[in-house]
Amino acid sequence: MGFRVGVLKGARWFLWLFVAFIFVRGIASFFVSPRAATEAVAEAAPPVVVPADREAPAAFAALFAREYLTFAPGQEADRAARLKPMLLAGGPDAQAGWSASSAGAAQTVLGTWPFRVTTVSDTTWQVTVAARVSTLVPVPAQTADAKPSVAATERTIYLSVPVLGGADGYVVYDYPTVVPAPAAASSLKEPAQAGTVMTDPNGQIRTLLSGFLKAYTAGTAADATYFMEPGAKVEGLAGTQVFGAITELTVRKVDGAVWADALVSMNDPISQISTRQRYTVEVIERDGRWYVKQILQKGA
Repeated sequence: MGFRVGVLKGARWFLWLFVAFIFVRGIASFFVSPRAATEAVAEAAPPVVVPADREAPAAFAALFAREYLTFAPGQEADRAARLKPMLLAGGPDAQAGWSASSAGAAQTVLGTWPFRVTTVSDTTWQVTVAARVSTLVPVPAQTADAKPSVAATERTIYLSVPVLGGADGYVVYDYPTVVPAPAAASSLKEPAQAGTVMTDPNGQIRTLLSGFLKAYTAGTAADATYFMEPGAKVEGLAGTQVFGAITELTVRKVDGAVWADALVSMNDPISQISTRQRYTVEVIERDGRWYVKQILQKGA
């Protein structure tokens, strides 16, 4: 009788862990698909510029890190199958050094991005990948009548991946290593602004930008045309942001051109979150009226 009760308790514990794993992974997939998660995190990641000759090994390392850091109880064979085409034959073992969790933990990757790429030779690179993971660890029931639970933890793991390859493809040729998070940059200073500061004539530039940004955020290119120099075009945000106000404005003359550097409060219509965003806009005066000539959009 005691053996049967033990088996039933063990089965119930495993079922709760499996349901929790599927639930968390399903929720993550609902909000952010694996591919979209990687792209979204990459867009929001620290500004790391990967040279063209290192983009491919960096992308490969990010894909490897996703598979390497994803696991679940009883899924060792599936994990090995996912890793096999990424590992050098005769190199790391089938699990790339990983062993199943004695605590019965499961883990899913919410997103990965290459953080640093070091060229070792013409065919080898050491790529540090930042991975955001969600780890599930079963918590045993404290009493006979209580149900087991699962503790979920989100964290960022920095994984150094040794990559070998070239035109024929890429493989991981040695064991990856978890490395410390990069130190915060403490000695950097804001770059000096070019040009000379000038006054905003009667607040006309602030008035122009307020109208322009309101139209730019609320609509499309056609809505902002009224405020722009004839022939100039810009894609609007189509309501994805709501203009609040210009909180800071600096106007500079650079090589004869007039640039307005504005700190703008914006609101997200869905989350209701307010953020301050930096806009750099070239303006031009024609017949006593100011127009927007161009707006610098990062990523455009």
